[in-house]
Amino acid sequence: MSECMNKEEFEVHLLVPISQEKPEEFKRELDRDPIMAKLKETVLLGWPDKISEVDPDLQEYWNFRDELCICDGHLLKGDRLITPSALRPEMSEEFEVHLLVPISQEKPEEFKRELDRDPIMAKLKETVLLGWPDKISEVDPDLQEYWNFRDELCICDGHLLKGDRLITPSALRPEMSVCQSA
Repeated sequence: MSECMNKEEFEVHLLVPISQEKPEEFKRELDRDPIMAKLKETVLLGWPDKISEVDPDLQEYWNFRDELCICDGHLLKGDRLITPSALRPEMSEEFEVHLLVPISQEKPEEFKRELDRDPIMAKLKETVLLGWPDKISEVDPDLQEYWNFRDELCICDGHLLKGDRLITPSALRPEMSVCQSA
């Protein structure tokens, strides 16, 4: 059985101090930068099925499109903030961000409920609790996409996590602009 420590809040780890004004500046510049604005829109609306259908300006992002997300209006690659071109002379293109993601007291319980309502997530949670089969061929077809990182999955206070990231149930993904979904 995989377990991890019980956590009271969900957070993105703080690694680099930034001023209070810098996050808002990033949001403004992200929307002003035409390529970044297109990228942000594509991340929000979804990528085409083929690279040939992707806007040529965005094709360089194709290989890591699954790592891109929007978090509180910011464009991130994993846990790294993508820096709009106007701000790049000041810093590297990506850097680790210090953010505490505030959530309501009700949201953790809603995550648990939706996790159990989602049939695939419920199966995944059960598999994490009971243990994975020895071979991928023995894994439920709905869960095979999780096979390569099965050792990173754990249940924490009824939540399903990949490492220290909360997996967002599919029903909550449209409303969440948080990068902690798998």
